[in-house]
Amino acid sequence: MVYGCYHYPLFTLGKEELFRFGESAFREAIKEAKPPQSLLKKRYADLQTWAHEEGLINDDEARRWNASRQLRNFVSHKDGALLLGPNDALNQLDITKELTESLFINCRAQVNKMQNSQNEE
Repeated sequence: MVYGCYHYPLFTLGKEELFRFGESAFREAIKEAKPPQSLLKKRYADLQTWAHEEGLINDDEARRWNASRQLRNFVSHKDGALLLGPNDALNQLDITKELTESLFINCRAQVNKMQNSQNEE
C-alpha cells in the first residue's frame, strides 16, 4: 500500500490482500487456543463459528469477521475491475489490525486460563 501514491491500483491490491491476511491470521490465532485437530483443516466459516461458540469472538466481532470473509470471497473471485483509494485501504488496515489483535489477545487469554486451571488441579 505504501507505493499506492505512485500507482493507485496498489491501494486496491493492498486492501484485497488484507482480507486474505485476515484469514491467515485468524487460523494462526485459533491454533493458539488449542482447538480439536480436525477443526484446523475446516473451512474458514467453520473456524469462525467455533471461535464464536468458544467465546473467542463476541457477536459484533463475529459479524465483522464474517463480513471480512465474504469480502475476501468477493475480491478473490471478482468478475470486474475495482479501484479503491487510500482512505479505503487505510480504513481496512485499521479494521484488520483491530480484529486480529483482539482475537490473538482472546486466544492467549483462553490458553492462560486453561493453564491456570490445570495448575490448580
